[in-house]
Amino acid sequence: MDQERRKFARDTILSFLPPLAQNVGGFGILVVITKLLGAEGYGIWSQVNTTISFLSIFVALNLGNAMNRFLVGAKEHTYLAKSYWTVLWVVAILASLIGIVMASFKAPIALFLFGKAELAVLSVFLALLLLLRTLNVEQGNFLKARRFIPFFVGSTVWYYLFLAVVVMALAFFAGSIEAVIMGAVGVALALATLQTVFLLKKGFAPSLPRFSLVAPLLSYGLPLLFANMGYWIVQVSDRYIVQFFVGIEQVGLYATAYSIAFVIGMFWTAVTNIVLADFSALYDQGAKREIEMRFARVLKYGSAITFAAITGFVLLAEPILRFLSSEEFVPASSSLVVVAGALGCYGIFRHYANLLSVLKKVKTLNMLWVGMGILNVVLNLFLIPLFGILGAAISTLAAFAFGLCLVIFITRRYFAIRFPFAWIWKIGGGCVAMALFVILIPVSSLLWLGVAIGGGMGVFFAALAILRFSDNKELSLLQGK
Repeated sequence: MDQERRKFARDTILSFLPPLAQNVGGFGILVVITKLLGAEGYGIWSQVNTTISFLSIFVALNLGNAMNRFLVGAKEHTYLAKSYWTVLWVVAILASLIGIVMASFKAPIALFLFGKAELAVLSVFLALLLLLRTLNVEQGNFLKARRFIPFFVGSTVWYYLFLAVVVMALAFFAGSIEAVIMGAVGVALALATLQTVFLLKKGFAPSLPRFSLVAPLLSYGLPLLFANMGYWIVQVSDRYIVQFFVGIEQVGLYATAYSIAFVIGMFWTAVTNIVLADFSALYDQGAKREIEMRFARVLKYGSAITFAAITGFVLLAEPILRFLSSEEFVPASSSLVVVAGALGCYGIFRHYANLLSVLKKVKTLNMLWVGMGILNVVLNLFLIPLFGILGAAISTLAAFAFGLCLVIFITRRYFAIRFPFAWIWKIGGGCVAMALFVILIPVSSLLWLGVAIGGGMGVFFAALAILRFSDNKELSLLQGK
């Protein structure tokens, strides 16, 4: 078991690299697009990604999560290969059908999404990007299910960094959002090719679809479509409502704040890439106590990072927006702070929701997400006309806080998860120490902003070390002992 725990710790640490690369690349994209193409350009970029996240719900049918639940552990190789390729066939067929519709009605779709029918070509690029990115995600889920973690990490890191380089270069030299989106299509195609070659070398040879093999996956995944819809409604539907009431430029401001705050989700995205498959395998073995132990350790460090990040955004929201984008985006500083709190709640909610996925509590997950989605939409329709993008941020915070309280209450019925008081005061002490350091820094330039962020992080972790936040068992696991 100690060896398995060390592997879990190693894979968890490795899993930080993709979201780290995503955030680094995302910040590069944000800086270049906001400075060169303005709020409208970044609003269009955001709408493209938002729409892909929505349409992928109906293309992927939650088959990726199902693979992480059912294609783990010791399985017959031929069965795995045929199941994997059948999933890709299903995704490709559905994405192609949606793409044909989008290409056929490209002008009205562009008018709805971007407020400009002359951007109709983006509807075609969006259809291609939907197909390729959905394939990327399904291939990545299979890699995680089969624990090809080093390759998954390496290929995903390469993708995010290469995407950032291509997008920034096209924004600078072409000065066109159309060229930027076309470049994203090319990078997604490159990743699909890279992952396909790797899996072919591992013996997962192409095959015609055998739809009977995905029936168990669909029986798990299809009921979760309601949960995915709720997720989409809470996470990104507010941008459509912002576009309707206050325009694409305000979408750009809100999306910029949201993208910056999403750094909080880096930890939770990383561990979710590992824990669902890991916890599922443990649950099938009857190792409930081991799940509780690993869950608690992830919760401990995730909570520390989350509260530190929220503290940093409270103190540095204005200079972050000013120096990463421009003065045009500073009015979104209040939204940035509120969204940071919302995404902190979402990260912890997501971790608890993994336990419900392990238990196959599909109806419960659906009810949680649908409830959060309804609450979010109702609040958006009321608050956005009154407060603009700040109203959207408040709605998101309320929805995720509501969901977090419910999921903690529900999971306590099945697992003995504790959040000791000692964690709270030690995390609070680290945040206070960080705040005292940051407020002494004159953040008058990008350099000083970097000093405030880097120094604040250093002070926070030093304070945790002084307060003995980590115990000896956790340290020995990280050191591979």
